[in-house]
Amino acid sequence: MKQFRETSAVNSGMIKLWGSIKAHGNFDNKISFYHTQIALGGNNASGVVADYNYCEFNNSPPYIPYNNADGVLFLRNSRIVSTGEIYVKYPTDDCVIEKNSFIDSSILIGPTGGHSIFITNNLFFSSSSSRLLYVYSNYTSNVIIENNSFLSSFPKVVGITQGVSVSPLVAIDNYWGTTNIAKINEMINDKSDNLAIGNYVEFEPFLTEPHPDTPILNLNSPPIANAGQDQIIFDTITLDGSLSSDPDNDPVTYSWQATNRKNPNNNRAATGVSPTITNLQPGFYNVTLTVTDSGGFSNTDTMIFAATGTAYTQTELDNAVANAKVAADAVIANFDINSDGKIGLEEAIRALQVSSGQRP
Repeated sequence: MKQFRETSAVNSGMIKLWGSIKAHGNFDNKISFYHTQIALGGNNASGVVADYNYCEFNNSPPYIPYNNADGVLFLRNSRIVSTGEIYVKYPTDDCVIEKNSFIDSSILIGPTGGHSIFITNNLFFSSSSSRLLYVYSNYTSNVIIENNSFLSSFPKVVGITQGVSVSPLVAIDNYWGTTNIAKINEMINDKSDNLAIGNYVEFEPFLTEPHPDTPILNLNSPPIANAGQDQIIFDTITLDGSLSSDPDNDPVTYSWQATNRKNPNNNRAATGVSPTITNLQPGFYNVTLTVTDSGGFSNTDTMIFAATGTAYTQTELDNAVANAKVAADAVIANFDINSDGKIGLEEAIRALQVSSGQRP
């Protein structure tokens, strides 16, 4: 099982699931995925469990099925931004999707006859005409859709795909951003719009305001922290967070924590995009950069540096070389028996014996 903990960040890549993944952050420290695809590794995915809690997905679908692959998805307390359509396809056990914010992201669900998909207390917001929540399986009775907020000014954002559904899709007790039934009907796609669709979406009774346990709309996206490359230095380092960014171009602040692996008394802290830290004690340091935007959203990244200790100045090096030359000249002057300007083996032995007091 692949596990991620608080403050973890995954940038640009693909994670293929042949087993399971567990990524659990917390309210203050979410696990971030940026431009990363998380996909089932093959057709035989019956044992795959994708379990997310307090995560941030930005252009990063948290679950991509492979052909007819199945598996189980738990997605809670997370924020999913600009990921396109997330497919929950033929799960092998009950799935839970609750208390998430889907911003310009959608879910397409294909339940089976033996397992349920619980979609509760989620915020769905669309700034475009894309779908928010659609069912493409006959087993609509196995989908529980309650206490969600569907916020969109576009039609047909919730519904059933053509040619499926042997029973109505029950989506009661949800908030639609309006109490106007005609407006709600415009947001729904079912048999009343297309006779090729097998059934209807039942949405009454509906909520007249968002459920208190459902996230509220906040379009602010957190920044993307970049702590720079690992470094080897003497006793001074200039950190570089200049590659950090904010999707909303909000003002951001930078907070650095350098932790000495052996001695906490040598820990250092700094602020600013590229601070310089001096007088570092030798050792390895784990560095965490926290970037926070003006809306209070934050993101972290890490790097490592090794401090070797105080560096010699050029003058100190020149003096050391000069002193070594003086010492070498003295040895030659005192022990060059053959007067050839060199110290041979016999002469070196004599020099060692004199320096150790073994002979005058």
